[in-house]
Amino acid sequence: MSAPGPMPEIGSEHHKDGSSRHPAIDRETSALGSVLGHLADPLFRHGYTLIVNTGLTSALGIVYWVLAARLYRADQVGVNASVISSLVFLSGLAQLNLRPVLSRFIPVAGRRTARLALGSYASALLVAALAAVVFLFGSSIWASGGPIPIVRSQPLLAAIFVGGTMLWTIFSLQDGILVGLRATIWLVIENVVFGIAKIAVIVALATWPDARDIAIVASWLAPMVVAVAVVNLLMFRSLVPSHVRARPESSALVTAPRIARFAAADYLGSLFALTYIALLPVIIIDQVGVKAGGQFYIVWVIASSLQLVAPQLTASLTVETAADPSTFRRQGRRTLIGLLRILVPVCLLVALLAPSILSIFGEAYVGEAGFLRLLVLAIIPQGINSLYVGLARIALRPRRIIAMQVALAALILSMSLLLVGPLGLEGVGLAFLIGQTAVAVVALATALRPLLVREHEAAPARVPGRSDRGAPD
Repeated sequence: MSAPGPMPEIGSEHHKDGSSRHPAIDRETSALGSVLGHLADPLFRHGYTLIVNTGLTSALGIVYWVLAARLYRADQVGVNASVISSLVFLSGLAQLNLRPVLSRFIPVAGRRTARLALGSYASALLVAALAAVVFLFGSSIWASGGPIPIVRSQPLLAAIFVGGTMLWTIFSLQDGILVGLRATIWLVIENVVFGIAKIAVIVALATWPDARDIAIVASWLAPMVVAVAVVNLLMFRSLVPSHVRARPESSALVTAPRIARFAAADYLGSLFALTYIALLPVIIIDQVGVKAGGQFYIVWVIASSLQLVAPQLTASLTVETAADPSTFRRQGRRTLIGLLRILVPVCLLVALLAPSILSIFGEAYVGEAGFLRLLVLAIIPQGINSLYVGLARIALRPRRIIAMQVALAALILSMSLLLVGPLGLEGVGLAFLIGQTAVAVVALATALRPLLVREHEAAPARVPGRSDRGAPD
């Protein structure tokens, strides 16, 4: 009788080769492999990189505005915030909504990538200059007070305002190019360095009494000059040539007329979005005054940082499905689940800690905790609406974007103006929550409904729209 083999340890598994492994080790190995596999997926790797970018820049932004609130008077914060909001609004107009268009078409642009990027720059810069000039001269009609008439009356400040609008336009568009090139790590580096530079400038200018009135605006524009120069040198000397070598052939969709038609319709939708994203702060600050406007803007900045999470993951979805829109249903469902896993706990946590978060900025801001809670809760349905917009871009259905943005603008603007009087800033937050939720319910009941039903990955349904060849599906 042969001697019995060694007894496996209790709780271990005995393999055919005689080795044994503890089940806990197998589970840990499997879990680690699952995480690594998840991160290796380009959809989530680039999406999470963009979310990390949002998190880091938001954290730096919070530090920046904490310092601004503590180093500068509330009226100085309000005045500079009004100018920054005006620049953001005009830059948004001037970008012609080309940032998401670039993310949609650059992945399949091939040899036309550089031409597409430079053509977008040229078009947007022309509109930026015209929009800023018209805005300044038109302010004599619609703005009798506030900082804008002061800017208009001084040629140097007016020139800086126009140049700043143009600079901000390129600064935004280059991010769309980096996303389309799948160079998201450079996007993180760019924005982190920019955020640190802003903090350094605003602290330095606080010790210079003559510069305090324009310090916040200056701290944005000065580092932006360097960022635009460095990033574009990197893109056109290295990243674009590498992208072209990897995929030299251009899709039939990448032609000037097709892109122009798509961009024009998409841009119309973005104009309505700008009214409740960039123009609303200007309107509310004018309604409540610069001191309360400073309090409004601090809360607005915190919520805006979280609002960027959904568009970042949706941008990755757009890039990864641009070449084959038929994969959207499977990838879109995965993106929706990932969005909710991130947004729901984060937004609930921020809503719970709202007073503590605002106390960091100073006691003058704690009273707006209710406003912050309503804004961050509105981010959850806003994430669903962002996914709907992504579907419309991938399927080349910009009319859907227009319809959604018109509905959001009408609901949010009308309710904000109606409720800000009796409810204060909480009325604006309530308007956001009701508007975003109502539109999200419609989106889930219509175009996004297939994402709510599990489908076998081997047989994905095609997205209604146009194929990569430009022919109707």
